[in-house]
Amino acid sequence: MTNLAPGANMSIPETPLDIVLTWPVVAAGPTVEVCALFLGADGRVRGDEDFVFYNNPSGAGEAVVHGGSTSGVAALRIVPAALPSTVERVVVVASLDDSTFDAVPGLQARVDGGAGLIATIPTGDCDATAASVLAEVYRRGDVWKLRAVGQGYASGLAGLATDYGVDIGADPAPGADVSIDDLAALPPEMRERISLRKERVTVCLEEKGMAGLRAEVVLVLDKSGSMHDTYQNGTVARVVERLAPIAARMCTDGVLDAWLFADVPWRLPSVRIPDLPAWLAQVRDWDALAEISADIGVQNNEPAVIQALLTHYVPSPDGPPLLVLFFSDGGIIFNHGIEKLIRDAADRPVFWQFVGIGGQASFGALARLDDLTGRIVDNTDFFEISDVDTLTDDELYDRLLDEFPTWLAVARDKGVLRG
Repeated sequence: MTNLAPGANMSIPETPLDIVLTWPVVAAGPTVEVCALFLGADGRVRGDEDFVFYNNPSGAGEAVVHGGSTSGVAALRIVPAALPSTVERVVVVASLDDSTFDAVPGLQARVDGGAGLIATIPTGDCDATAASVLAEVYRRGDVWKLRAVGQGYASGLAGLATDYGVDIGADPAPGADVSIDDLAALPPEMRERISLRKERVTVCLEEKGMAGLRAEVVLVLDKSGSMHDTYQNGTVARVVERLAPIAARMCTDGVLDAWLFADVPWRLPSVRIPDLPAWLAQVRDWDALAEISADIGVQNNEPAVIQALLTHYVPSPDGPPLLVLFFSDGGIIFNHGIEKLIRDAADRPVFWQFVGIGGQASFGALARLDDLTGRIVDNTDFFEISDVDTLTDDELYDRLLDEFPTWLAVARDKGVLRG
């Protein structure tokens, strides 16, 4: 039997596994629910049927079966060998209705196999949240593995499921700042930083004539081998913390979508303000992030992730535009591929803000995109900064949003954007 720490993993048999949650029963205490999501190579469910919970008690031909939740016990059975080849991960989630986990002291999670108890999974560090990713069962080559996660979601099961692509059928009101009350879930120092940064984003938007503008925001992060130290020293986590308020102010749902890329792209769970501490923790640990993102390689293939975004996001000219914040440390190889994709995408309501970080390598085509011909509108901007931590928040937001209003005006004039 193995006691798995958060981020740790172990190989598991392909025989049925039972994920069992237990907790002391108290009068009028909450009931813990357990559920599962099947994820494909893009880190998303293939459809709403890939969400197994009490109202959809089985999935993938009963490869995963909800065992119900009774007094003090909730269970879920997973048969790895029976999962279809299109499923690469099964995310195991615990959740509560109208309560948080600090109301369930003594919650424990174990994994039982054919030979009895295989592992225990930690359930701590999620006390102020209503949902938590406990573990993942995932493929690594021909082997199935179990990884302990322990990532709490203050936005609850609905927010967690939405991040993985489930349509919960609850659209926020247009123009609503859904994150306005979510700061309470953050540690005090982070709460103060995020509050101030949301204010600075608002000021920046007002100064650039974009007050009230709604746009979808996507973050793309280079995870090639040369970025190892930038992740490990916390630079990437600090950047993401500074970017989340942009999405909170500009996006209808307040969510920042996030992608990694190296040889191939990989979509991460979206970034929500109340879930920032747990989300940032995963990008501070290179090895743990490698487990989350599978084998995406070590070289940088910008065309692959650009194409993935163009395939995944198809914004309407009548709706909000898409703003892509793309961070790379250079060493560009596929210059012609980048240029072709950007040129071909110029008639879409998408603006690409490229940022070169590190100052150690050539940025090739990224640094030359302003001179790229054959476009109906200039849909890109690029700037380089050797140390992003040296920029104040005002300076960073000013540079990230510097060319966006100009593109908006020209895109509307050319009919690329009508909203």
